[in-house]
Amino acid sequence: MKLNMPGGACKSMVKIMNSIIHDFVAVGRFFERGLEVSNCIFINSVSFEAGGHNDIDAEIRIENNVFKCFVDFYDAQYHGPVTFKNNILLQGSSLLGNIGTPMATLFDAGLVNESNIGNLHID
Repeated sequence: MKLNMPGGACKSMVKIMNSIIHDFVAVGRFFERGLEVSNCIFINSVSFEAGGHNDIDAEIRIENNVFKCFVDFYDAQYHGPVTFKNNILLQGSSLLGNIGTPMATLFDAGLVNESNIGNLHID
């Protein structure tokens, strides 16, 4: 399955669960009421670039996934809580990359980063 969610706002909680996804593109996508991604396998590409923007009381939760590809968080900003845990990242991610630059991912309400396997500090 390919999941293409170009720029714009999701006004409801989005849940993606128990799926095999070949390409996931959410460039410029705002998940205002939150996002849950769990128990999925991602094959070719994943991009949250220039997105996020959840409301302060809406959680972004990404857990128990396998990413066979690089996971791009370039220039993303999250206003509400973010949980990223128990994921396997075979080619890494920019979740904690680009530190000290305007393109670093911002977590206004904090990040729970637990038990992930793979490099999260790629620029």
